[in-house]
Amino acid sequence: MIQTSNFNSICLISNRKDVVKFCEQAVGSLAKIYTENEFSSSIIRFSNFVLLDSSMVQKEESFLFLKENKDINKKVILLVPFNNSSKKEFFDFSFIKESITVPSSFSLFRQKIEQLLVEKQFNPKIYFPNENSVVIKNNPEFSGFLGDSKEILKVKNQIINIAKNNQPVLLLGETGTGKTTIAKIIHNLSQRVGNPFVSESIPNLPDQLASSILFGNTEGAYTDAKHRQGLFKAANKGTLFLDEVGFASFSIQGLLLTVIENGIIRTVGKDKEESVDVRLIFATNSDLSSMRKQGLLREDFYQRISAYCITLPALREHILDLPIIVKELLKDLNKEIDEYALEKLMKYTWPGNIRELQNCIKRAATFCKSPLITQEYIVFND
Repeated sequence: MIQTSNFNSICLISNRKDVVKFCEQAVGSLAKIYTENEFSSSIIRFSNFVLLDSSMVQKEESFLFLKENKDINKKVILLVPFNNSSKKEFFDFSFIKESITVPSSFSLFRQKIEQLLVEKQFNPKIYFPNENSVVIKNNPEFSGFLGDSKEILKVKNQIINIAKNNQPVLLLGETGTGKTTIAKIIHNLSQRVGNPFVSESIPNLPDQLASSILFGNTEGAYTDAKHRQGLFKAANKGTLFLDEVGFASFSIQGLLLTVIENGIIRTVGKDKEESVDVRLIFATNSDLSSMRKQGLLREDFYQRISAYCITLPALREHILDLPIIVKELLKDLNKEIDEYALEKLMKYTWPGNIRELQNCIKRAATFCKSPLITQEYIVFND
């Protein structure tokens, strides 16, 4: 669990530079202020309250979500442009009871913010969403991929759509962003669930043994060779996940391309080709597009594996999901975390992403003998 009663956070949703500058200066040290260019449910849940420039609500579903969820909309303060009072709004925000004119008197605005921080205490029941509230969140397959930010919801929607077909998938993302987890989710949401999920890292495939490892070999196919099934036969009717595809040599790229295009393999030591039914998922933290332009990746191979591509965001790009992730990590550790430790986690850039966060929380829980993890136990790798 996370103690957050004293963690003051305000979300400002506006892309007008004058408004952003005014609000940031006025709020000052009263609270942490996050500026977003798009409305989403996660940033509202995370904040004591939200300063909403009404022009930023562009989609009807966002407006309806705001209007129909009273626990959410009562946290919203509408920002009314000082010189824009005559402009007709696309949506009717009359259900929002409080508004502030901006820019306005600096001292009066700050006074209003102080008042609101007292009245609108952070409520973890609103922040930590009901797991049954959204279909995606209710899917147990996503239990290992937490978050309801717009970045994470975009990935979850892509996963659901891509899982329905049998085409190769390319997962892009920094180290520790959860590419292996996503590959397993795609498999489990597909019609191949119940059949094998096999994973291997491309650097573990030396060129001289790649054919045998991928396609298998007969006993005696080469000196001292013992029978090997091969990854494709092991994954038949299921999914083969190949990580670090950026390390694939031209030879390995050619072997994989043949299977992608024809669905056939030939076991080393046999003359006869065999059909296989395998869904391929590739992953990398390399820039494959640049590698292709540099001649390090075959054009035909790149085009075949990148038709269905999912880019996983770095943790720093969806940092507002961090408390949800921390809550889940602490669930089995019988620990809580105070607001200062949580704020320290929020300020860090997380070059190792989710994996680094997992290690950080486990380390803190191990060395902190108290049930409450405090900030001195939050130690980063750098």
